[in-house]
Amino acid sequence: MTLSEIGRVMDLLRTNYPQSFKSYEGNQMEILISLWEKAFRNVPAVWVEAAVLHFINEDPTPYAPVIGQITAYIKSQVSSLSADNEWDFIVYLVRDVDEGYYNKLMSHEITCKLVSPADIRAYKEDNRRMEMDRSRFIRRYNEEKERLEREAFRTGNFSLIASSEHLQKLGVKKTLELE
Repeated sequence: MTLSEIGRVMDLLRTNYPQSFKSYEGNQMEILISLWEKAFRNVPAVWVEAAVLHFINEDPTPYAPVIGQITAYIKSQVSSLSADNEWDFIVYLVRDVDEGYYNKLMSHEITCKLVSPADIRAYKEDNRRMEMDRSRFIRRYNEEKERLEREAFRTGNFSLIASSEHLQKLGVKKTLELE
């Protein structure tokens, strides 16, 4: 996101939330714009604008959303990672272990780091172990997901947290440039 795009977003916020900015003096607005530019430097402008419009349309509070709220909303829309969905995938693998299960497991980047093929075989033999491991898996999966989300926002590589199909639906080409 460029400085001029951030300026457009700030104009939207100032127009819709005048009370949030009425006490700004001197260079406070410049500092705020600089913070937003640093936070969203590697994020497509359409995503930030969509998040701001979401808050304008959906949030009844009279205060402008902060960077953390915008980031959280973007993550909720972009990330296709879900610990519960991945646990369901593990249950599927345990139930239907076949010759190709190893390749299926390896295609799930985070899950294959947390669950080995040996774990899948052990779960098939002992369902109690699988249920005991569920909460540990979900906790570790969510930790890794948060790490990848931070990395995606830092580098602009959103393919870390979303499939290429999902990114294309959000208006991003494979090179992560806006269409």
